[in-house]
Amino acid sequence: MNYKGLKLQEDQARKDAMLVYADGIFGKCSPYYNNSPVQDISEDGVFNVPEFIVDNCGIGYKVVSISLGAFDCMRNIQEIYIPKSVNSIKWCFWECYNLQRFVVDPANEKYCDIDGVLYSKNKRELIAYPNAKGEEYRVPNGVRSIGNCAFKSTKITRITMPGSLRKIGVNAFYGCKHLREILDIPTEIIVVEDTINPNGNHIVSPSCHMSNGETLSLSELAKIYSRKKP
Repeated sequence: MNYKGLKLQEDQARKDAMLVYADGIFGKCSPYYNNSPVQDISEDGVFNVPEFIVDNCGIGYKVVSISLGAFDCMRNIQEIYIPKSVNSIKWCFWECYNLQRFVVDPANEKYCDIDGVLYSKNKRELIAYPNAKGEEYRVPNGVRSIGNCAFKSTKITRITMPGSLRKIGVNAFYGCKHLREILDIPTEIIVVEDTINPNGNHIVSPSCHMSNGETLSLSELAKIYSRKKP
């Protein structure tokens, strides 16, 4: 279904829909072939994910999920608003170079924002850090997981981790070519999943400073703590 420049996939039985592309059916392909940004359909840099859509037959659908890659290469977008209806978000913010903040409806039961960063509602998982937010960030205490691709392709240079952290997800720092240091990684951390894509275009090699004073490379950290998977 096309809806105001969006591509959505509806489930007629459930009367809900998934946001597939935020740039039209074919716009998503353009960066891969001619290295040009896709069409910017946001207004004043703000993109509001709709809570409901209505098809040509007048049938209404609730937008409940955002698919993998839905916002990829939306290079002019600065803010994404997520309504209360959305309960599933796959990482989809690659090369959103000017994205500064997420704003989540307070009534959303699955997600929230903390100073523009996207978190799970219980604030235990950091899901996505905006690409154009500050170059240094201190993850709040209480966060137990850095989500898959959470900092992917951002301009971050330094991250300070909380003592509560227990997991770093797959490719959490992929493409973070400016990342130099990750500080205060707790020695109690349980698992660091594969954080470097071997086929990636950028080598990410920050110094990982453990809370006990030891310093490791990112690959060493992943190797040591991948063995601690339960």
